Amino acid sequence: MTAAASNHTISTHAGSLEGVIKKGFNLVTRKLFSVPKLMLIPAIIARQPMLSLGVLPVFLAVDAAKCSFVAHVTTNIEEFEQLR
Repeated sequence: MTAAASNHTISTHAGSLEGVIKKGFNLVTRKLFSVPKLMLIPAIIARQPMLSLGVLPVFLAVDAAKCSFVAHVTTNIEEFEQLR
């Protein structure tokens, strides 16, 4: 009964479901194929420990900047949605 009262069609519901499934599949695929890359980390650290220690702060700074950007965008989207 709720579906009949909504403005969404069956194709939009199917498209949403397909999007959720694709996102889940892509997430699993990315994580699955990142395992071999993670297995290389101990060998890299053993061969070049100083390089690894020098690059770590850069990676942390980039990750912090990315998290801050995503939080800012999310906050703006939530404020925009509340104004509607």
